[in-house]
Amino acid sequence: MKSFPAFLAALALALGGFALPVRAASGYDLSDMWWNPSESGWGVEFVQQRDVIFAALYVHGSDGRPAWYTASMYFQGLAAQTHEMTYAGDLYETTGTWFGAPAFGTAVNRKVGTMSVVAPTMTAATLTYSVDGASVSKAIRRYTFRFDDYSGLRAGVHSVTSTRCDNPADDGTRTVPTTYSIALSGSQMTILATDSAKTCSYSGTYTQDGRLGRLDSTYNCSNGDVGAMAFEEMSVQRFAVMGRLFGANNRGCHLEGSFAAVVQ
Repeated sequence: MKSFPAFLAALALALGGFALPVRAASGYDLSDMWWNPSESGWGVEFVQQRDVIFAALYVHGSDGRPAWYTASMYFQGLAAQTHEMTYAGDLYETTGTWFGAPAFGTAVNRKVGTMSVVAPTMTAATLTYSVDGASVSKAIRRYTFRFDDYSGLRAGVHSVTSTRCDNPADDGTRTVPTTYSIALSGSQMTILATDSAKTCSYSGTYTQDGRLGRLDSTYNCSNGDVGAMAFEEMSVQRFAVMGRLFGANNRGCHLEGSFAAVVQ
């Protein structure tokens, strides 16, 4: 097993070649529970594996009783300028053996129409589907059950690319081993990031859409850097936390990058 310093070195090497973290081949990972906030009572769940999304649609039939349909939607492409993603596939109704039967028999799938999802951002999308000739199009968002727990001390690395700096010598990509301490109280989050040269404090409002978090912060560093930073696509796994970075500082630099850290 690698020592912790060796792990950091390997992680830094892996991130060093990327200004952004590795994502699903088709763009954002849309896996989550989605809904329309003004229409509580129905929803759709997406489970994404690379360029395929399995969707389970929970709605009501014309008789008002619960109905559900499933689809395997395949990646159709990214819009050239907006990177808007589209997935599409056939929609099915499934009937089968009663769940209380001693053994499960054969399920029967009936194609009822099609389903597509168009996602211009990582948190909002348009769902379109048809069932036996009835067509529906709805705006949907990720559903948040509970805020993630970011507490704890984590060691990792951040990779940040600086562009358009007042001093061209400040431009470039830097990948630095960093220790993170994250505190969340209500919607207020503070991140302390310490590397070999400085400590930076990022404070602001935290929001969460489904399993993805966002921190809009202002920050100051012990070396005199100050600015604004947005942490996007933040997520907490069992042993790690990760996300993307976008911001600007008092040296005129535009900042873009990513971070990943494991629990110590």
